Amino acid sequence: MRVKQITVLASGLVWVCFCTPALAQSVADAGAASRATKKSTTKTITNDDVKPTDAASDSDEDSTGPRSGKSGERFEGRAAQLRGQILALKRQVAGAQTRLERLQQVKADRESRFSAYDDREREQYYVRFKQAELQSQNAIAGTQTQLEQLKTKLADLQEQARKEGFGNSVYEPD
Repeated sequence: MRVKQITVLASGLVWVCFCTPALAQSVADAGAASRATKKSTTKTITNDDVKPTDAASDSDEDSTGPRSGKSGERFEGRAAQLRGQILALKRQVAGAQTRLERLQQVKADRESRFSAYDDREREQYYVRFKQAELQSQNAIAGTQTQLEQLKTKLADLQEQARKEGFGNSVYEPD
């Protein structure tokens, strides 16, 4: 009985040692073959492959890149306007985040002080504590709502700048 167990274990060990590398090799070969077929099916399109159309006119009004003349000034003016709005919203988001953190810290400090009171003091200050707790919760909820609205407004404005073709210096200013 003992000899059969040793024989089965030894044959299993031999299989694991010799067959596993062979399986790994075939998986690697399959991966290489897959990559080779993927490479052969892709095509790079160059400017020579694309024919110019009549829709691409020489007018400054139709292009989305840097402009010259009056339309260039409007483009730069719009970029400065969006950049200013985005920076203002970022400051508002940072301010709301700071207010939220401060409100949460005040609430935690109040809870800590209340829990340090003995039973007699807790009874005495319980009503005031609960009123202050309710005010804190309302202020935190209001600030969280305001913060989410500001973040949504900022994301929408940044997306608008991206769609209008402005670079990240406009929609991600420092």
